[in-house]
Amino acid sequence: MLSEYYHISKKEGGWLWNKKGVRLYTYTFEFLWETREEYLSFVQEWKADWKQLSARLKAAKLKVKEAMRSGEGYRDQEHVKSLKEYAWMLLEMRRQGKVLSWKQAKAQKEAAA
Repeated sequence: MLSEYYHISKKEGGWLWNKKGVRLYTYTFEFLWETREEYLSFVQEWKADWKQLSARLKAAKLKVKEAMRSGEGYRDQEHVKSLKEYAWMLLEMRRQGKVLSWKQAKAQKEAAA
């Protein structure tokens, strides 16, 4: 489970929106891994979560499209927005995780030298 590898220590903003209608928050994550193997496990979990989210988002968009054709799709759009916000958070998590893993690798390399 992905939540075993991180905590959200800070969530700020929420007053900015991107062109897709996604509310932009600034997240600060506290990651719970210390070794490369734990980081690679995190990456595998992240990819699995991303794949599942992509499928859910695709299904939700299709549901909105079909509902809009019948004139009732406005309620379903909020669900799509929330999925997109979660996707934005996952991308930010991945970016911050990469930065931390690079720093850890650099510190291990310097300690070994």
